[in-house]
Amino acid sequence: MLDLKRTDVVGTTGNVRRVRPDEVPTLREISISTFVDTYAEHNTAENMASYIEKAFHDDRLLGELNSENSRYYFAEFEEDILGYLRLNFGTAQTNQSLENACEIERIYVAKNFQGLKIGRTLYEKAIKSAQNAGSEWLWLSVWDQNEKAIGFYENLGFTVFGRNDFKLGTEEQSDLLMRLPITVR
Repeated sequence: MLDLKRTDVVGTTGNVRRVRPDEVPTLREISISTFVDTYAEHNTAENMASYIEKAFHDDRLLGELNSENSRYYFAEFEEDILGYLRLNFGTAQTNQSLENACEIERIYVAKNFQGLKIGRTLYEKAIKSAQNAGSEWLWLSVWDQNEKAIGFYENLGFTVFGRNDFKLGTEEQSDLLMRLPITVR
C-alpha cells in the first residue's frame, strides 16, 4: 500500500469504491496510519494505542462493513489506497439528534496525498450516497482542535450545530458537530 509518489497522483482525484469484507486488513492499515498521522502528536502513546485497538480491531471493522447502515469506501489510484470514507445511516449514527440524516464518521486521506482534492472526492461520494438514501442532512463530528479539518468542512458549507464529548483512551476531548443540508446538486 502507498508505493507510489505524490507526483504520480497529481492531476487525478482517484477512484472511489466500496470496501469489500475481504479487505479488512487494508482498511485497518489505512485507518491506523491516517489516525496516527492526524492525532499522535496531540495525544499520549497509551491513549492512542487504547483507541486504535478498540476502534480498528478486525472483528469490529468486519462487523461495520457487514452492517446495512454503515458503508466504507476507498479512494484509490491504480492499486494504491489513498484514503477512505465511512458513512452511517439510521441507528448506526453516533448521534441521533438529526432526523433523516447521514453521518460522515470518518474521512481520511493519507498524509502524502493531502491537498490533491482526494478528500473532496470522498466528500462528493458522501453527498451522492446521502442523496440516494433520501437524507436531508449530512453531518459529522470533528475534534475542536483540528483547525485544518474544521476549515475544510467550513469551506464545503458545513456549520456548527453542537458539541459532543469524545474519549480518546483516558482523555476527554471535545468535538464540534457540523452539518450541511442536502440539496439536489
